[in-house]
Parts: sequence; structure tokens; C-alpha cells
Amino acid sequence: MLEEIKRIKLEEFNSRRIVLEEKENEIRKKLQTMNNELWKLKWEQSNGITVRSEFSFFEKFVTKRSQYKRFKMQSQRLSEVAKLIEDLKKRIKLEEKNVERELEISGISAELMEIKQKIELFERAQTLYEIGISPIDAMAFLESKGIIPVLTESDKVSYSHQRDYSLKSSLIGVHKTKYIPMGNMIKTAKDSNAEMQEKVTLNGTTYEYSYTSARDTIHMAMNDEVSSHMYGSWEDCKYAILIPFDDIPNEKIGRAAPMDTFTRGSLKLSKNVWILCPKDEVERIKKLNPNVHVLGYEGENVKDFSQPFLTQLGYRAEDVGMWNWMDDKSAKQFDELMQKEGIKTGTHTYTYFHEDELVLTKINQAISLCKLLRDNHLITNLEEAQNIMNQLSENHNSLESILSGLGETTGVEKDIDEYAIKGKGKHVDIFIEEMKKNGFDISPVYQSVMKLLGIVSIYNCNKDNADIIFNIPEEASETEKKVISELRAALVSDRWIDPNDRKNAFDNFITVVLSESIVHSHEREVGIENIHEEK
Repeated sequence: MLEEIKRIKLEEFNSRRIVLEEKENEIRKKLQTMNNELWKLKWEQSNGITVRSEFSFFEKFVTKRSQYKRFKMQSQRLSEVAKLIEDLKKRIKLEEKNVERELEISGISAELMEIKQKIELFERAQTLYEIGISPIDAMAFLESKGIIPVLTESDKVSYSHQRDYSLKSSLIGVHKTKYIPMGNMIKTAKDSNAEMQEKVTLNGTTYEYSYTSARDTIHMAMNDEVSSHMYGSWEDCKYAILIPFDDIPNEKIGRAAPMDTFTRGSLKLSKNVWILCPKDEVERIKKLNPNVHVLGYEGENVKDFSQPFLTQLGYRAEDVGMWNWMDDKSAKQFDELMQKEGIKTGTHTYTYFHEDELVLTKINQAISLCKLLRDNHLITNLEEAQNIMNQLSENHNSLESILSGLGETTGVEKDIDEYAIKGKGKHVDIFIEEMKKNGFDISPVYQSVMKLLGIVSIYNCNKDNADIIFNIPEEASETEKKVISELRAALVSDRWIDPNDRKNAFDNFITVVLSESIVHSHEREVGIENIHEEK
């Protein structure tokens, strides 16, 4: 885009320069003629004597009389030339004043100087910002010339702005993605009903199953595109969405960090947002997002376009590392601004947001897997259950491992709000309710134990809380009493219990709970089928 603008503008400037120089030359024509005449007179003055200047009396009147006459004529001419030069200099000086006055009055002199300065500026400029053209104006200019604006390699140069993070308006988020936003909104995986695909081989047959992601946050790096590292790569993303931080309400922000700021839920895009996309997708994305700016680029992915482009919008570019900005002074100002704005800082991985997203996704996965086992009649009685559970473990789809988080309370930040799920012990309630919706009833006795463990955590079970957690009602079945008693014995003791032993005990408990739920669900379906057949 920059090179196209430079090419067109330089052509315009040079065309105007030529016109102005022609006008200037026309005004200076008389002065130039006079200067040429002065130059000739000065040359004549310097080269006026072509014969020797010393003659004897005899040479003057006899032997070299003609040379002497020529010398006298040249001498006389030189005296005349000197007077002519002085007169011409006076006339030239007066003419110069007249020319400068005419050039000033006509505005030619000032305009020509301005044009030359612009030509010099445009020739050396490496960014739009240097020539004082905003991306919006640049696009409008090119479109007015019938040219489609496109970012190219020449636009991958960042302008260096001064550091000043005293206001939210100094920050802009860069969200890189493989998915096209629609309806002027970036939807979370949860709101998009994004599905995860898995395969599992049981009894020699390979089955596929899917489950929805519960990830409910939108992520962005600040004032740079996210850097790839050992935990993730965004090298092949086709789209970058640049979101002014000032357009995101503070209450919408989950946590802020230079390398990973995220929002609560989906994010509505304001009119100040920019979407960078492949050049052949511009029109389609404009139709899908009519209220935002859309700009195309040349290349296979959007890598290295975002940071230079945000500097053209007036933002300072930073280098985002794995855990922070690489510039310590900038990082300090960022933290100070967040504190002033009352925005919590932190890394997503160590927040309840990530914890809740993970446990809810695992619940979705576990229920989908339970449905697969039931619908394909892979577990019809408890004798089959252990064999199938072992096969799942061999396929890295162990149900007990998937649901291990049900026996834990929050393991991250203490400062959580009312929307927290696992931190408030709500994750077990959600699991039980979702199981019920899908036809899997869990024993009330097991439910009670699971709910209390979700609040207390299997790692905090002790003699002080054991009677409350493992309170077995008289009406409980012998199997329920046995299962819960075994779990209690594994989690409560006078001696120190290895955390892995606690986890294994809870895993065994979950295996029993799920196995019974699947068998009972299958039995209920068989019973319903028999009723229909009898009718």
C-alpha cells in the first residue's frame, strides 16, 4: 500500500514541480539573459589582451606598428567592458529583486519549495505515518484512483513512537485466528459450538465421537502479534483483528497481560476495529462484518503485518515474549495503567477462567464418551465395564482421568468472582445435571459425596470432615456402602497419604459411578424398547 501511494504521489508532485519550474524559468528568463551577458563580458575582460603590452618606441611606430594598434584597441575595449560590467551588475541586482518579488507574489517560490520538500519526504519515507497519511485516508486515496488497497512487504516496517502508556487509548489488542469473524463479533469457541474430534478403538472397532469446547474467552496480545513458543504457534493464521483497548469495557476484560489479554465471553467489534485478511477475501469479509475496517494483504498468512500496521494507526509497537513485553519500562507502565484502571492482571493458565473452561470441556467429553459406550452397547453390565475402562485408558481416553478435576476445588487464584464455577464448587452440580439431561442418573448417595469433595477436594479430606463427606444413609445399597467406605479409607488416615494414591482412589470411585450410570441407562432403554414391543 505504501509503495503505491508513494508512486502516485511522487508522480503528482514531480508533474507539479515541472510546471512550477517552467513558470519560474519564464519569470527568470530576462535575468538569465542578463547573467549570460555578464558572463560573456567577464570572459572578455579576462581574455581581452591577446598581444603583448610592452613595446619600444621603434616597435610602436615602425616594426610592430599593427600589433601596437591592436593592443591600443583592446585596451580601450577593456576599459569599456569594465564600465559595462558595473552597469550590468546594477541592472541584474535590480532585476533579481523584481524576480523574487514576482515569485513571492505569485506564490510560485513557496509552492515550489513545499513540493520539493514533499518529494524528499516521500522518497525517504518507509511508513505511512512519516508522510502523515492514516490507513483510512490511504485506502480512500487508492480507491479514488481505482486501485484496490493491499498491504505488501513494503508495509512491514514499523514506525517508532514514544512510550506513553498513561491511558487505555495507548493500547491495541491483536487477535490472530484461523477463523473469519462474522456479524461484527468474535465468538468464543463455546458460543460458536466448536467441536473437538476424538477416536477410540474398543473391542477391535474404531469409533469417532465429538464434544463441544467450553472455552469462553477471547485472547489477544497487546501492541504486537502473539509470539509463537513451546506452548503454541500462530504462524499460519490468516486473519488478524486489531481491537482498540479503549473500546473494550473494563468489566468485559477477564485479565490483562501484554502477551495474553482476554475477555469474558464473545466480543462485539466496534467501528474502530481492523481486520487484516488475504486480499482475495476482502469483499466477503466486508459483507460478513459491515461495521469494521477490512484490509487485504499479499501472502499466505498474516504474520508480521499486524505490528507495523498498528504503528500506522498511531500506537507504539512492542515485542511480545512468552511471558511479557520484552521492554521492561513498557511492561512497568502497562502494570501501572492496569492498576489505575482497576483491571486485574494475570496469565490465563493460572486463572479460574482457564480452570472452569477446562473442567467444563472435560465434562462435555466424558458425557459424549458415555453416550458412545451406551449407544453402541459396549457396557451393558458391570462385568463388561472394567474391561472397557481399561481399553479406554490404553487409548488415552480414560474417563476417570478426564473427570479427575471433579474431586478438586480451585487450584489457582483465590480472588475469584461470582461467575467462577470450580472455585465455587459448582462443577460437580453441572456434571450431575448434564449427565441427567443425557439419560444418565447418578445415585443420590454418590452425588452427595461428589459434591462435597468438589468443595473440599480429595487432597483436603481428613478426620475432621470425613463424617460429613462420607455420611452414608441407612437406605444406601450394599454396593454404595462398600464403594464409599473404600473411598473414605483411601482418603482419610492417621498417616500421610500420597497425593497419587488419593487421585487413584477417586479415579476408581468415578469408574464405578460412570459404569453404574451407563448400565442403568442401558437397562432403562432396553426396558422402554420391551414396552414398545409388547404394545
